Amino acid sequence: MPDDFGMIISASIPIGLMIIFQEMSIGSVIIRKKNLSKNDINSFFTLLIGFATLLSLITFFIAPLYVSYFTIETENSAKLITLIRVLVGTILLTNLFLISNSL
Repeated sequence: MPDDFGMIISASIPIGLMIIFQEMSIGSVIIRKKNLSKNDINSFFTLLIGFATLLSLITFFIAPLYVSYFTIETENSAKLITLIRVLVGTILLTNLFLISNSL
């Protein structure tokens, strides 16, 4: 049971960094801009999804290196890699709604 909490904490570090970098303050730019055209919204959406996809792929493939650097090889290492990869996928999906929530 305590191992599960440790895995969540360990997975939150790369996921938290990914969230910080991918948001890029696009949401606050959308809120502050007074006259948004359809082209602006489409551009922000494309930029956000493209950058989120890039960061997600990087995090997905770096997960084994992160786990091997910070943990001792155990049976939990494979679980931690899987947890990070699943969380990366969910973060990528939540970016689909960031633009609409900012409007």
